[in-house]
Amino acid sequence: MAERSLAVEAQSLGLPTVLNALLSGPRHRLELKDIVEHALQPDDALRAQLDNGVERWWNYVAWGSTTMSKVGWIAKDGSGTWSITDAGRAALATFTEPDSLRREANRLYAEWRKSTLPPTRRGWLIRGSSVRGASLIHQWLEEGFCSLAASQMPAIEMDIDKKALVELAEVAYAHLKHNERVAKTGELVDFITRMNVGDVVLTTGDEGDVFIGDVTGQATYIDSDESRSNLRRTVDWRNPEDGIDFGALPGSLQAKLKTGATLADITGELVAIEQISSLGFDDEAATEDAGTPVIVKAAHVAFAPLDPTVADELIVGVPWLDEFVDLLNEKRQVVLYGPPGTGKTFLARKIAAALVGEQQVRLVQFHPSYTYEDFFEGYRPSSNDESGKLSLELRDGPLRRLAREAKEHPDQAYVLVIDELNRANIAKVFGELYFLLEYRDEAVEVLYGGEPFTLPTNLYFICTMNTADRSIALLDAAMRRRFAFVELHPAKEPIASTLPMWLARNELPPAAGTLLGLLNAAIDDRDAHIGPSYFMNSDQSKERLARIWRTQIEPLLQENHYDRWASLAAKFDFEKLWAKATDVPSDQP
Repeated sequence: MAERSLAVEAQSLGLPTVLNALLSGPRHRLELKDIVEHALQPDDALRAQLDNGVERWWNYVAWGSTTMSKVGWIAKDGSGTWSITDAGRAALATFTEPDSLRREANRLYAEWRKSTLPPTRRGWLIRGSSVRGASLIHQWLEEGFCSLAASQMPAIEMDIDKKALVELAEVAYAHLKHNERVAKTGELVDFITRMNVGDVVLTTGDEGDVFIGDVTGQATYIDSDESRSNLRRTVDWRNPEDGIDFGALPGSLQAKLKTGATLADITGELVAIEQISSLGFDDEAATEDAGTPVIVKAAHVAFAPLDPTVADELIVGVPWLDEFVDLLNEKRQVVLYGPPGTGKTFLARKIAAALVGEQQVRLVQFHPSYTYEDFFEGYRPSSNDESGKLSLELRDGPLRRLAREAKEHPDQAYVLVIDELNRANIAKVFGELYFLLEYRDEAVEVLYGGEPFTLPTNLYFICTMNTADRSIALLDAAMRRRFAFVELHPAKEPIASTLPMWLARNELPPAAGTLLGLLNAAIDDRDAHIGPSYFMNSDQSKERLARIWRTQIEPLLQENHYDRWASLAAKFDFEKLWAKATDVPSDQP
């Protein structure tokens, strides 16, 4: 059974069952579990689906009970006893169909979320399972807060500004090594000055299960005898009774939770977090900023084969195009390589657009001076309009921007086309991001700090590489392992047939196709062969082709044979080759 189907079925039956059972009086959650189980009658396969030892169907019912609690249908006490409210009785009497009851709970929950959400929010990972050898998770969930240990700090006024807080922390933690002191200071600044009411917090329990909550209060300082939790913020935990199985989380979120930091900004995963929270409430869920119901779409997994008309338009065979899409699904990054004029960039852009649409394709061109800062992120000069002073500002590059967009829309796929991949120093441009090309479910600390970065699985790379500039044999093994390579060569399909088919399709004479074949037969270096795009012109007159030869083909030939051009020039004489191509006698000796 699909995950959402299981969640909807469990809640459609479970929520009214819980409310009906509570009509006779308060009951403990474990007693309610037995009642729902009797009504649901889960089979052995369903019972085998566990999250941290708890049957998954019950976890979905427990999540639904949180929804009913937020909308005021049931009340829960700290001992695990639930009771129905007057609003819950009214809802049960009004919405007699199970699905309608679940949908009404979802609608009211969306309104509640809308009323409690601030204009902007952040997401935070905070650790509490091992604080100086003790776990605080049970206390956090039971009493509704999260905390940081700050036993070395004096009593702090919570309206302290960042500069004063840093100065206090520098003194309080002067005994730590520099990097440890910087990390501790950063945690304090984040918890006191950057975390806000309405932010989302995640924590991992003692058994690796995950709990999600919403910050409801400002930071407070507790007396020093609470040395493991001096600094606190009240939290409304969404699933205090049942944690989410770590293995059920999206890969990018799993990667972020693997960081060793005590407190980490994971705002980039807010969309994934909200989708987890809404799973099973309905086919609709609250949006991140306004609580308006929107359709929650399934995450993109893989591309389906393209329509055969695309292959016909691009003058490539259907088997070739199907294999290219398969390689993209398998590796997520493919390099089209070959001599100049073989249509590498044209095919890369057209295939990308056919797969994801023009709006979700970005193109960058590498060159010898292209850097990591250009590609991912780096500091750039910025002027202040009021003071006129220059400063350095950390700015995102095309990869960082497109990765953010892909994370925000996990149901859609995005393609970054990198033209002339081999003209830049690839290892320097990618830096630590090289690792993520192979391990999409991991996170890395990036050069300029901030939230650990993950590469979304719905972001693909289609690259081009001119073998006249550099053979793929010269690429390092790490590069070759992370990409699939597809050759486009004038002597191989689909390129071998491109020019003859294009000429025939446009009812043009075939001479240019024969001329190209003769030219490449005269070139000894396979990587120096010439592609068909030079000759794909509506004007196929001898004069037009001669000018193309003189201004585009000959300069390439001279560059590739610069040390022998004087002796080889006659071999590539246009008049002689044209005479052979058209079977017309040449007037040259």
